[in-house]
Amino acid sequence: MPSPAIIASDATVSPGQAVDIVFSSDNDEFWNIVTFNGTITWDPSVCSFFRAVSTQLFQMNVTNFDTSQISNGILTWNWMHMITIGQSIPRGQEIFTLKFTASNTGGLSTPIDFSSTPNPMYWNNFAGWNGTTHSTPGTFTIIGCPQPSADFSFSNSGLNFNFNNTSQASGVTTYLWDFGDGNSSALVNPSHTFLNDSAYNVCLYLTDSCGTDTICQSVQPCYFPIAHFGYQNNGSTWDFYDSSLSGQNTSWEWTFSNGGGSFSQNPSHSFAANNMYTVCLTITDDCGQDTFCDSISTYSTANLNTNLSSSITIYPSPFQNELQIKLEEEKDEIKVKMYNHLGQIVFHGNFYNLNELSIHPEVKNGFYIVELQIENEILYYNLLKQ
Repeated sequence: MPSPAIIASDATVSPGQAVDIVFSSDNDEFWNIVTFNGTITWDPSVCSFFRAVSTQLFQMNVTNFDTSQISNGILTWNWMHMITIGQSIPRGQEIFTLKFTASNTGGLSTPIDFSSTPNPMYWNNFAGWNGTTHSTPGTFTIIGCPQPSADFSFSNSGLNFNFNNTSQASGVTTYLWDFGDGNSSALVNPSHTFLNDSAYNVCLYLTDSCGTDTICQSVQPCYFPIAHFGYQNNGSTWDFYDSSLSGQNTSWEWTFSNGGGSFSQNPSHSFAANNMYTVCLTITDDCGQDTFCDSISTYSTANLNTNLSSSITIYPSPFQNELQIKLEEEKDEIKVKMYNHLGQIVFHGNFYNLNELSIHPEVKNGFYIVELQIENEILYYNLLKQ
């Protein structure tokens, strides 16, 4: 013998209209219902329940029906017939009816479903049953089209913003973006660059075949930080001074090529003499991150410029692509080497029987040490490539 079965009716209504959802028997057998415990579920954003009636379960019509059991799209109740044997319910006959009202705009729908809790039922007043009732839900549909809902999210990189349209719309849809700075766009997902870091009110105006909607959000562009620093030598210790441009919640991270680092804004650090080092400052603020590196030379001036013979001229400084070396007299051999801040040789060459030569070191911008070996003398010179 099959389990009891219940089927709910479908309904198609206009916004605001009330309608009956009829729950009927879907069995060929005649079930005699004595107790009837169950749960009805629906989407409360689509429709709202306001009354339960029944020609069979007459007790559901009483005025003291417990409406406190209705909550957020769920209706539960416990029903018991007054006598031992309840009514015989043939296929297609109403068991109970729930009244609903459309509570939203057109184009929306929700299933209205029934699930029972095990309780005694009887078939032809004989075989008892206390299992779960099989049910077929009905569909509550509001005709028409849904009201559009405007919405968007955004991401930014400094002053540059990307807007992501997450609106709900149907049919032919038009969009109008107002960026709050006198500029606008009709694109679905526009990008926009603001001129400064002021706060702007960005609005999206949406229109489709069902209506219009608008949403506005405040955005805050920002300037990217620009890292920079200066320094001063105090013997074996070097003092570094942050001169960066940054915004709110700035943090500093210094790294030194001879090891160690610092999170202070203006740190001090020691270097060994007669070498080249790299110092990098990374700053981070609410808008982003930037890094600036500079070369530090700890060669003593006695080993550099003051040792350069007045008979030798190296120019220009700073240089770009070509470097000129001029001597007062011709030399049998001139050896030229160029070192970067890591002490690596980035250029070398031997020149013979010249008093003037041109070299074209293919190096990046930065500080370099030029070594000139002329006969038995070695000379050093600081140079900047930019």
